[in-house]
Formats: sequence, structure tokens, C-alpha cells
Amino acid sequence: MIEESAKIIDPPEGFPPSISVLNFEYQIIYYDKDFRTPDDNCPLDGQCDHSAQQIRIAVCNYAPRRIWHCIWHEVVHAIMKKLDISRYLDSSVEEHFVDLISLGIIDVIWENKLHGETLAKKSRFAGKKDASE
Repeated sequence: MIEESAKIIDPPEGFPPSISVLNFEYQIIYYDKDFRTPDDNCPLDGQCDHSAQQIRIAVCNYAPRRIWHCIWHEVVHAIMKKLDISRYLDSSVEEHFVDLISLGIIDVIWENKLHGETLAKKSRFAGKKDASE
């Protein structure tokens, strides 16, 4: 549950409403500002809810690169959970690891201009509903 002051907004232009992670579809929910969950005492830019298969992202007035970094950060969490890697790491070590990997991913994407529409156009699944089509 998210605090009520953060409002759900439409995906910003160029950002996906969902993402497939190891054949699991995660809905991406965008918020107008950072949010808190009842068990967290600090504001969050992103959160991955594995049981609901949702990624929550605070858009605020962030630059697209920062929003993408938040998305990839949560995608790395989802990958680690689905592959059961998380059980091998202490939560603080996992958070640091996830942040470093997601920074590397976003740097590769940004430096190679694979973000936004370019990424969608280069995907081998672009325009397809199912990979088997």
C-alpha cells in the first residue's frame, strides 16, 4: 500500500506500461512524486512488488535517464527474485549490488542511444503481442 498523497499518473511519453521479466509480466505504475509504504520510513523512488508483479516508479520532475535508472533498478530486483539469487545476499548488500548493476545497464543503454523509441524499434519483439508470433 502506498501513502495517499502520491497519485498514480499515466506513463510518461516513451515509458512502458509494463515489462516482461523472465516471462513474467510486471505492470509499471507511475506516481507523480516519491512515495512511502507503511513499513518504510523514507521516501522511495521505486519499488518492486513481486507478489503483485508490479513495479512502482516515482516520476517527480526527474529527467528521463533517472526514471529509466529507477525502472532498471526494480527490474534487476525482479530478476534476482525470480532466479532466487536474493536469498544469497544480505538485504543491504543486495541493494548496493542492484544499484551498481542498474547503473551499468542504464549507462550502456544511454551511451549507445538505446533508450526511448530507439529501444522499442530495436527490440526483436517490437510490434508483437507474443514472442511466438
